Amino acid sequence: MLIKCPECGGSVSDKAPACIHCGFPLSNIHKENTCLVDGQEYDMTHFKELYDTLSKEAQKGFYKENIEGFWNPRACVKISYPESFDEYAKITNEINQSVRKYFGWWDQNNNAYLGYKFITTCIDYNFQYFEFNTADSSLSKVRINVGDNGRIRIFTFNRILGI
Repeated sequence: MLIKCPECGGSVSDKAPACIHCGFPLSNIHKENTCLVDGQEYDMTHFKELYDTLSKEAQKGFYKENIEGFWNPRACVKISYPESFDEYAKITNEINQSVRKYFGWWDQNNNAYLGYKFITTCIDYNFQYFEFNTADSSLSKVRINVGDNGRIRIFTFNRILGI
């Protein structure tokens, strides 16, 4: 794929280490709406387009839901948004499920928290280039269980990751 050199504007391959016209190094140039997950580049355009259909108020609520979901997947976050609940739920569920499916982070393999962390990172970087290493996020989690008797038990695994 051809990209424009940010220095001279010439067309050059996105795989070239430097511009063939002016020699400008291209190794640190990244395409819009991309991220690097475990060393592999992924296109985030679809997720950004879905996110952009939400109102600003709903975007803030979605961010809050994902932070809460990281710490407690069963959390129920009360947010307000101008969209109908059905419209909001349709878009946010599609983003959450698409991310987990895209990267294979499903609840049954105990990796749902990666989806929550990844989505908040996407929003933090406005879906522009960032690096996400799943090893840095592995089991950096707190699990809260409430027994039938109402007793709360808190389990921690490895270190806690700040988000």
